[in-house]
Amino acid sequence: MQLRILRLALIPFVLGLALATPRTSAAQAAATLPPPTHYLAQYHWGGPPVSLGRPSANLPGNFPFQVVKSANGLVAVHYYNQSAAFARQVITQIAGYVQHPVADTLGYGLKSIANIYLYNSREDFLVGTSSPDSQQIGAFTVGATSSIYMPIYENGTNVISYYLPHELTHLVFHQNNDSGHVKGELRFYPLWLDEGMAASDELPGGAGVQQYQDALAQIPFQNIFAVFVYEYPASDNVDIVSYAEARTFILFLEKTYGMTAFHQFVKDLAKGDYNLAMQAAFGADLQTIRSKWQVSLGQAPLTHDKGPAVVTPVPGSYTPNHLGGSVTQTTPYAIHGQEAFISGAVIQGLILTLIALLGVVGGWLMVFFQRRRSQAPTPPAPMGVLAYPPYPPTGWQTTAPEASGAPAFYSPPSAAYTPVTEMTTQVLTAVRAKPLPSYPWPMLILAAIMAPLVVGIETGWPAFAPAIDWTQPYRVAFISAILLAIISAVLGVIALTRQRFNPAHAVGVAVAVLLAITAISHVRALSLAQGQAYEADTALALAHQFEQNGGASPRALARIDNAWANSAASIGDLATQITHLRAALVEDPTNALATTWHATLNKVTDTLGKNLIAGGQYAEAQRVYDAQAQSTTCLADCQPIMQQGGSAVLLAWSLALLEEKDTSGAMAKLQLAASHYSQAAGGKSAARVIAATANPLKGAISAANDNDQAAAALLAFMAYQQNPHTATAVQATEISAPVKGTITKNNGGSVVGDQVFFLGFTKKASATAWLTTAQTDNSDIKITGTIGEGGKFTALLPPGYWYILVWDDPTQQSNYYFNYSRSSDSSVFFVNPFFTNDAGITEGA
Repeated sequence: MQLRILRLALIPFVLGLALATPRTSAAQAAATLPPPTHYLAQYHWGGPPVSLGRPSANLPGNFPFQVVKSANGLVAVHYYNQSAAFARQVITQIAGYVQHPVADTLGYGLKSIANIYLYNSREDFLVGTSSPDSQQIGAFTVGATSSIYMPIYENGTNVISYYLPHELTHLVFHQNNDSGHVKGELRFYPLWLDEGMAASDELPGGAGVQQYQDALAQIPFQNIFAVFVYEYPASDNVDIVSYAEARTFILFLEKTYGMTAFHQFVKDLAKGDYNLAMQAAFGADLQTIRSKWQVSLGQAPLTHDKGPAVVTPVPGSYTPNHLGGSVTQTTPYAIHGQEAFISGAVIQGLILTLIALLGVVGGWLMVFFQRRRSQAPTPPAPMGVLAYPPYPPTGWQTTAPEASGAPAFYSPPSAAYTPVTEMTTQVLTAVRAKPLPSYPWPMLILAAIMAPLVVGIETGWPAFAPAIDWTQPYRVAFISAILLAIISAVLGVIALTRQRFNPAHAVGVAVAVLLAITAISHVRALSLAQGQAYEADTALALAHQFEQNGGASPRALARIDNAWANSAASIGDLATQITHLRAALVEDPTNALATTWHATLNKVTDTLGKNLIAGGQYAEAQRVYDAQAQSTTCLADCQPIMQQGGSAVLLAWSLALLEEKDTSGAMAKLQLAASHYSQAAGGKSAARVIAATANPLKGAISAANDNDQAAAALLAFMAYQQNPHTATAVQATEISAPVKGTITKNNGGSVVGDQVFFLGFTKKASATAWLTTAQTDNSDIKITGTIGEGGKFTALLPPGYWYILVWDDPTQQSNYYFNYSRSSDSSVFFVNPFFTNDAGITEGA
C-alpha cells in the first residue's frame, strides 16, 4: 500500500541548541549543572509552525516591526521601538559575524536574504513566537524562510552577540547545503554535526562556551554518535554535554586537518554521506577520526569494527525472451482474401476469349472463301494448234530482185534442204486444277480454348482448393500460357513452311502471350495482397516476405518491421526489436517516425547490453554495443551511448576478473576500455583506475567523492583484495557502493527530476517499522539524489545499512507531503560493498 504523509508528523520541528533549566529525568546523568545564565538558541527545519512543540503560526507576532536592509540586500533586520541607527548597527554586526566566524568555519557566506526579527525583551519574544516551552527556547531559526527570531535583551543584558553567531551558522549552512523542500522537512544532518558547527562558532568568553566547558568537566562522557543523531536527548545534562562534545569534535577536525580540508568536508556534506566526505577530506573514516578525538579528550581509543561483510554476488544468467507464434511464422498458411481477384481474372479471360474467337472466326472464314474460289467452273483446254515452219526457212538465201522489178524471193540454201510437203500439228498438255485448302483445326481449337483454360486455372483453383500461396494458381496459369504460346508459334511456323499460314496462328500466339502477361501481373498483385492479409493477421514474417515479393514500397516494408519491433518489445525480446528497428530505418530513413525509431533503438540496445552485463554475459554484451556502433543506423547521438555501453561492459568484466583473482586479465580489459573508449565516461573511469593502482584506497575515496561509481567500486575492491585483514581492507568496505533502482507512481505520474532520499538503518526491523508508523525519524544516515528518466536512479550509498526511499518534487515548497512506499519490507533493500546493488522497483503515491 502507498501512503502520502504529513512531513511534520515525522520529526520534531526543533533542531538546535537547547540549554535549559535541568529537568528531572530517569535518564539524567549523575552530575547536575546549575541553571544556565542564558537561554540558548534552537534551529527549526521549516514547514508550518504549528503544534508539536513548534512556534506559533502567527510569526513574528503583533508588533510594529520596521525593516532595514543591508546594502547588498542579503540581510533584513526587523525591529520596533528602536532607532534606525540601532538596526544599521545590528546589520554591521551581522556582516561581521558572517565573515568571522561563520565563513571562516564553513568556507562560504549568505546565499540569499536572511531575515532577523528582534524582540526588545524575552517576554516580547515569548509572546510573538508563542513558544510552548519558555524554559527551553531563547532564540531560533526557521530554515524554510531563512529567518532568525531572538530577543535583544535578557535580564537587561544585550544577548545579540550570544545568539547570532550560533544561529547564523545554522542559517548559512542550510542555505548553501539544503536542496529542495524535502531536505528541509527531514532532519538531514546529524545533530553532532549541525549543532557542533553552530556551537563551535559561538564567541570565546561567552556564557555558552563556559557552560560547555563546565559540562565536559562535570558530566560523564557520552557517545554523541549514538545519543545525538536525529533526536535530542531527554536528559538536560546529556543534552548539554552532547552539545559540548559536538563542539569539541568540530574544533578537533579543524585543528587536526586544517581549514582547507574542513571546508572541502562541509562542501561535500551536501550529498549527506558524511563518512565519505570525511574520507575524502581527511583521509580517514569516521571511526578512525572518532578514536583520535576521544584520545584527545582523555578517553580510551575505539576498537575499529570489522566493517560490513563482503558478499560476492552470483550473476544470474540473463535469458532473453524470444518472439514466436504467428509473428515469426515463415510457412505460408491459408488465409481468406484471394477471392477478390477472381472477378478481374474472369473479365480479362472473357476479353481474351473474345479476341481469340475473333481470330478463330477470321481464320475459318479465310479458308472458307479460299475453298469457294477453288471450286468455281473453268473452260476446257484446246486439243492442239497448227504449227507452220518458219519463213523463210532457216538457211534460205535472199535473191535480189531483177531490174524488171520482180519481187524478191528466197532460194534454198543447199541441196540438203528438204522442202516441207505437208503441215504438222503440236498437242498442248491440259492444266490440272489445285486441291481445296484445308481448315487449320488444331490451331482454331487451341486458340478458342486457351483463354478459358488459363482463366479456369486462375479462378477454379481458389474456388475448389484454396491455395496456401495465392500466387500459385497464377504461376501455373503463367506456365500454361507460355506453353500455349510456344505450341501456337510452332503450329504457325509449320503452317508457314507449307504455305498454309492462317491468322488464327498469329491470334493464338498473341492471346497466349497476353494470358501469360496478365497471369504474371496477377502474381505480383496477389503476393502484395496476401502480404497485406498476413500483416492484418500479425503474421509479420510472412507479410514482409510476400509484400517484398509483390514489389511493396520501402515505406510499406518499414511499416511491417516497425510493427514487428513493437511485437518484440511487448514481450521483452530486445534483440528482435533491435533487428527490426534497424531494418525499418534502413528501408525508410526519412519516415516521420525515424527520429522516434532512432531514440528507441538507442535505448533498447543500451537496455539489452545492461541486462547482459547484469547476467555476466560480457562478451555478448560487447557484441551488442559494437554491432550498433558500427551500424549505419547509429547516428551522432547514438555513438556516445554505444561508447559508454561498451566501456561499461569492460569495467564490469574487469571487476568480475578481479573476483576470480585474474588481475592481469582485469588490467587488460581496463587498458582496452581506456584506449578504445577514451572519450566515454567508462573509458575515463578505466584510465582513473589504472592511474590509481599504486594506492587504490585513496583512489577509491576520490572516485566515490566525485561520484565515479565504476572507478570507486573497482579501486575499493582492489584495496580490499590487496590488503586482507587490515585497516585498509576495512576502510575499503566502508566506501559507498553503487546502487540502482526504479521509482514509479501508482497513479502513473512522472517522478523525473524529483529529489530522492535514501534513509539508512542499521537494522532491517527499524526500516520496516518506519514504513509502518512513519512517526519518528530514527534513521542512522541519509543520502540524497535525483530521479532520472523512466524513474531510474543510481547512487553511491554507504554499505552495511538497510535503506528505504522517500521522494518529492523539490520545487513544491508549499506541499507539506512527500512520497514513500508502504508495500511491506519489499521496499527495504540492503547495500553490500563494492558491487552494484539493485534496489528494484519502489512504487509510491
